Amino acid sequence: MSEDTPIVPVDPPQGMEKLLRNMGLGVAIGGIYGSIRSAWDVPRTGSDGITLAVDVLPSFKKMWNYVGGGAALLAGVALTYTLSEGLVASVRGEYDYYSTMSGSFMSGAFIGARSLRALRAFSYGVAFAIVGLTAHIAEENLPKHAEYLKHTRMYRVI
Repeated sequence: MSEDTPIVPVDPPQGMEKLLRNMGLGVAIGGIYGSIRSAWDVPRTGSDGITLAVDVLPSFKKMWNYVGGGAALLAGVALTYTLSEGLVASVRGEYDYYSTMSGSFMSGAFIGARSLRALRAFSYGVAFAIVGLTAHIAEENLPKHAEYLKHTRMYRVI
């Protein structure tokens, strides 16, 4: 890249592109999580508690349940987050911390609702909303400090 080539900022994905990108990322991370979870599943032992049972390794069906379940869960979380964030942003007419908090709250409630307890779903939603708000504030403030960080020395020359 030459010196006189302008650096053009890339707009973040919007609409269906953002939805598909987030869902694809959710499926990939959920599949990885499910495969690790199926591999680390505690093997059954024999009657003495020491020897391993004959079918120690997880079966293909069991592994597929873990991988598919993790992929479906995190794809649903990504879908819930993206749709909730986009809905609030379109209603308010701007992308701000309200849209991030609502998307985070709904995705946390989605995970908590799996336990079929309203208090747990609400608690997960609040926890995710706090994390989402913190990430949004950090994302907004990072460009303000980028120029300062670029010119700051991390050490002193004596």
